[in-house]
Amino acid sequence: MAKLTLVDGTIFEGTTEELFAITQKFGGEVPEEVPDEPAKEITHNGATYTLVERKAQAGDVVILCDTDGELFSVGRTYEVEEGVQIADRDGELFDLYRPQLRRTTDTVLVYAPKVEPLKVGESVIIRGNSKFGVDLDGKLGVYEGTSVTYAPSHARVNTLGERTYVVKYEQLRKATDEEVAEAKAKAESLAKQAAKDAVFTKAGRKPNEYRKGDIVRVLNPRIANLIVGEVGEITSYDSSGSFNVTHKRSCWVGYDQVEPVTFAESRLDRK
Repeated sequence: MAKLTLVDGTIFEGTTEELFAITQKFGGEVPEEVPDEPAKEITHNGATYTLVERKAQAGDVVILCDTDGELFSVGRTYEVEEGVQIADRDGELFDLYRPQLRRTTDTVLVYAPKVEPLKVGESVIIRGNSKFGVDLDGKLGVYEGTSVTYAPSHARVNTLGERTYVVKYEQLRKATDEEVAEAKAKAESLAKQAAKDAVFTKAGRKPNEYRKGDIVRVLNPRIANLIVGEVGEITSYDSSGSFNVTHKRSCWVGYDQVEPVTFAESRLDRK
């Protein structure tokens, strides 16, 4: 059963054929029929959308089961823009939910983009906290499947080898290749820094605590007159954290331009 609302507020109900005849009489647009049982999935512009039980948000599409005025039609599909707005046939945006125009959560069918089920081993981005309150928002993880204890609404996710957390399935989305590459690069950088810090800690020093007499290898000379891979001795340093490395020549460098080879207290030639 479909509805037809005239400008003066008069409402007609009937079959599509009956309303078509009425519409022709009044010179209006033929409404599309809204089925009693809405479809669980629809196709719009080549994409598949799934019926969801929530308010609309940007990226969804909606079907109006009822509306007042001439700008929008019952039974038509509209794309939801930022600010939860929909565009009329002229492209002008209006608020989707307008109770005074009979557009409410009860009269608007909301369809979200269909997302293929996650597969075990796929990389995902986590939104929000774990079930037990750990902040995981924006972290990359690997989907390990549905949680046995909290199935089927929760899933298990391993955050890049750190540990496995339980989160709601709806908090996960498949990560893009770019997000995976960025997260892995960041993790590798942190791992390298941790390994470097451990060298200093083992020697009883703070991270990046270089001293006079240390032997270092040049990693990034920048504008210094040194060559990558050259090994030299720290002969002096200043309060800014820079130090003078002497090989065949002397140049000032920063702690992030070198790596330790031998600390001064471990040099056999100084014992």
